[in-house]
Amino acid sequence: MRRTSWGVPAGLVLLLLALPGAGRAADEGPAGTWKMSLFVGDKMQLLWLVQFTDDDGKLTAKVLDAGPKAPDATISDAKVAEGVLRFTINLESRNFQFEGRLPKGEAKTITGNIARPSRALPAELERTTMKKLDPFELEKDALAKATGFEITSTAMTLLSAAEQHKAKPEEVRSWADKAYKAAEPFGARVQADITLEIADVLSQQDGYGDAAVNFARRAERALDPKAKLSLVKHTLDVLQASLEKAGKKDEAKEVEARIAKLNPEIKPAAFAGRKAKSDRVVLVELFTGAQCPPCVAADKAFDALEKTYKSSDVVLLEYHEHIPGPDALTTAATEKRFRYYYPREDTGGTPAIMFNGKPAVPGGGDLFEAIDKYEEYVDAINPLLEAPAKAALKAAATRKGNKVEISAEAGDVVGPADNLRLRLALVEEQVDYKGGNGISAYRHVVRDLPGGILGVPVKEKEAKQSVTVDLDQLKKDIKKYLDDWAAENEKFPGKMPEVELKNLRVVAFLQNDKTREVIQAVQVDVKAAE
Repeated sequence: MRRTSWGVPAGLVLLLLALPGAGRAADEGPAGTWKMSLFVGDKMQLLWLVQFTDDDGKLTAKVLDAGPKAPDATISDAKVAEGVLRFTINLESRNFQFEGRLPKGEAKTITGNIARPSRALPAELERTTMKKLDPFELEKDALAKATGFEITSTAMTLLSAAEQHKAKPEEVRSWADKAYKAAEPFGARVQADITLEIADVLSQQDGYGDAAVNFARRAERALDPKAKLSLVKHTLDVLQASLEKAGKKDEAKEVEARIAKLNPEIKPAAFAGRKAKSDRVVLVELFTGAQCPPCVAADKAFDALEKTYKSSDVVLLEYHEHIPGPDALTTAATEKRFRYYYPREDTGGTPAIMFNGKPAVPGGGDLFEAIDKYEEYVDAINPLLEAPAKAALKAAATRKGNKVEISAEAGDVVGPADNLRLRLALVEEQVDYKGGNGISAYRHVVRDLPGGILGVPVKEKEAKQSVTVDLDQLKKDIKKYLDDWAAENEKFPGKMPEVELKNLRVVAFLQNDKTREVIQAVQVDVKAAE
């Protein structure tokens, strides 16, 4: 089916750029103020605010305001004849003639067109009381015309800018009520979310404390008894802030006391076991930063996984990065591993987590969101444990004095081994270090990637790797890296942790460098030589 094109001619396209539009009618007849919209592209788009004046039968018109991207224009030759309004729009490069028939009775909208040599361009005048095309006033007009969930969306836009535009409290209450009622048909969960959002937005502005408290109380009553702790905490935070804005200090303190009693401790459950006969091990890699507040939820959830899974099911690696600030647990190896997944300097952030080499469960949060994050991690891991193993892998690590001898062997590789590599990680079970985010100890900290970031290629169906790590030299390398980094960037805050390299483990894993998939992993403790 051939689609009719209503596009604007090339010259006019550059001039008639769009603004969002809406409005409200008031008087009748052509005299008054009108918003003028043209059909540009595939919809009516508001461009000018036009005022018509009838002086003893002589009609004149002028452009009161134009949108920030609308072309400058003037209007001339305005007249009404036989019920048809005509005028000329004068642009810098060309003039266009508008004509539209006046409706009978109260004239709220005048529809018409702008003449063009090929096809007329639909145009519309809508009566308004606006004096200028202020975006906030346009949103008010849009709210008057909105339907469905657009009412809620538009009202929330107005509420978020209420203080900035000195909106009256009664006006704000009206917008809030409209947002709340318009959300109802979309279900209790949507309405509950909007209720809390209304309270949150108003609690951050002066002058609307009573309305904020009203909706915060509603949000509290709407909480499900089984609501997640993070939502309960957020709701009470908003309620406390709302009460403080309303000057109800005593009530705010009562809510603060309730918040203090909340327990954000994760209670991990032991893994129930696999349904399928698989011995594939899931490798979980967390990229974090000791100066990263949103990493708290991810770090705590990551640590809890150790209490849910055995190392024969899930192997954990934690890489530290200087994101967003200096982190004394970062090494040259952990930076390189981060860039393996995020090659460009302008990509990647913390927290970031990989499950068998694939990114999942983005984002972090505070301590109260750790429970939610832990549940999301478990949901990501369990299906992966049911997948068949694509290779066999074993490793050993023995410490002789200050040297660790590592060996790893891969075999029974399923399918072609192109791009498959065997990699090693030297892991310290726990490192005590308190950064800006308040966490005082980190688990499964990667200290080095023995054999290098590239590892060794897996040829055919098997591969072996043997590496000796000199721990004294590794300590010197880590210290030098941190000293050099601080000299080139910024000093590390707080007390620097000692590089002890105690309670070490070795993780070996097979990874496809093309797909980034980790097909097998194994963890072994570093044992003292007999």
